[in-house]
Amino acid sequence: MKRLLLFSAISSLLALPTIAGSKVGDVVDLTPTIKGYVVKANGTNHEVEIYANPDNKPTGDLDIPYLYSSASSDTYCPVRIAAQGFKQCDLTSVSVGGGMEYIGKDAFYGCVNLKSFTEKDPGSIGSVGEYAFYRTDALEKISLPGVYTLNQWAFYRSGIKSANFTNLEYLYAAAFYECFNLETFTGGEKLKYLDNIAFCKDEKLKYVLLGPNLSTIGSMAFAFCTSLKEIVIPENITSIAKDAFEGLSMERVFILSPDFMEFCDQSKILRNKYLQNIYCPADLINDIKNYIATGTEENRPDFLASQAEIHPLSDLVEVKQEIDDDFTITPKYGDISAMFVFNPETGSEIRGTNYHYNLTGDKIGLQYRVDWKNLLRYTVTLDRASFVNNISSEMPDDPGSFPVYFDLQGREVKNPSKGIYIIRENGKTKKITL
Repeated sequence: MKRLLLFSAISSLLALPTIAGSKVGDVVDLTPTIKGYVVKANGTNHEVEIYANPDNKPTGDLDIPYLYSSASSDTYCPVRIAAQGFKQCDLTSVSVGGGMEYIGKDAFYGCVNLKSFTEKDPGSIGSVGEYAFYRTDALEKISLPGVYTLNQWAFYRSGIKSANFTNLEYLYAAAFYECFNLETFTGGEKLKYLDNIAFCKDEKLKYVLLGPNLSTIGSMAFAFCTSLKEIVIPENITSIAKDAFEGLSMERVFILSPDFMEFCDQSKILRNKYLQNIYCPADLINDIKNYIATGTEENRPDFLASQAEIHPLSDLVEVKQEIDDDFTITPKYGDISAMFVFNPETGSEIRGTNYHYNLTGDKIGLQYRVDWKNLLRYTVTLDRASFVNNISSEMPDDPGSFPVYFDLQGREVKNPSKGIYIIRENGKTKKITL
């Protein structure tokens, strides 16, 4: 009897399910159409690179959750889409969970019916591999706010009309090459490097935002973007390669880089008879005028922007000393928005009231947008004058104890209201705000 009970107990133990997590390198079936390659394991918790079951590929709308769970209580978090993971699958939409970090090479290559790709928790994906969205003909827009690297050919010949990458730093060669429907590229505020033919032949591209961190623009980066009408050359640009702006018909250019003349000729940016207005630092105006007038062997004067008007940047925003360290910074052109005044050494904001700022350094930084699109960020050397003393010397003496008020032009004000004034009292002059 005891022997029978022992045998029964052993049989029951053997029948219990074994809970043993998968190990790195294992392939698991997550769904009938999705497989996972284990790249990291911690007990029963796993991170996986996912791809289509080659014998039963997913179609239509694909939902990739944050976690897959197995009957044995193991969990599998998709962190990567494998190289060629869903190549030429007949997908119409893809939605991924918040654990996804990377889209591999050729991941959605040739998914011609893919209309949308979205993150449930935007910002997790940090990099997109080569040819990842090549020939995604039906895809109209893409927004991946966490991506900092777009590898070469990532969206080559995609059907996208708009692209937004708010944290993008590195945009490699041909990432948007021949995206014939692409109209807008936004989110370039943090862009540092823009490689060769990045937007080449994007014939409908009307607007591209280039931020102050950009240092390099590659060869033919914007060549033959025939709808592009304006662009900013940021302050920190140190290199623009050959023919970067070949074949354009831009109407307006904002030049902030003090080194612009070093790459002016090879970039072809002024080889444009349609160019109407050029805005640049005042000390570049004569150099640009002379270049347009004389040309070079490759860019003869009759090829250049001979009809363009060249304006100093002060035609956009005026920085004017009023008294002592008090300055007004006033928009002068069009629709200038979101103006930000900052210390160029620390980057910290300098706050003001009604365009009045207290500025103590030799330089300030300005950042603002023109027409809500172009992001301009550059430094200004402050032109300081002994303005207070000049005004004070013109004021009438007033030996009495009662204060006399003057506006910032030195005119006496009998009944001052709210504002900034110069006050003379007991033979002394100072600035006050009422």
